[in-house]
Amino acid sequence: MLHVLASRYLKKPGITIIEASQVIESHEPPIEAVRSKPDSSIVV
Repeated sequence: MLHVLASRYLKKPGITIIEASQVIESHEPPIEAVRSKPDSSIVV
């Protein structure tokens, strides 16, 4: 799916799509979530 999005919408140089395998939920304490989920989209 990332390849499809990149080929259609992100042809500008300097934009990179990186897959993140972890999700930080809105109910999680922010600092704990960032420290415990290094592969979340907000950290990557």
